[in-house]
Amino acid sequence: MTPIERMARAICRAEHILLFLEGPWRPGELDAKVDQHWQLHVPAARAALAAIEEPSKEMIQTGNKTTSCGGSCINRAGHRTWTAMIRAALEQGP
Repeated sequence: MTPIERMARAICRAEHILLFLEGPWRPGELDAKVDQHWQLHVPAARAALAAIEEPSKEMIQTGNKTTSCGGSCINRAGHRTWTAMIRAALEQGP
């Protein structure tokens, strides 16, 4: 399962829970709804993934704390790696 499909399924699940509060859901019913409708949420998943293509300052600072190079190597390399990973996920499709 690609990152976009996982995101689309998560968005679909959350939307069904919020819109259809008739719960409790019968066993397997919510999963069946997600299986049936997740593809409708691919555009929202793509938009969400594209929105985080650039790491925040806090994300970079956290990455700096986890490196053995004292953090100086993550600023450029980590930023490029993060951006490349997000772009690859966007290109991968659902």
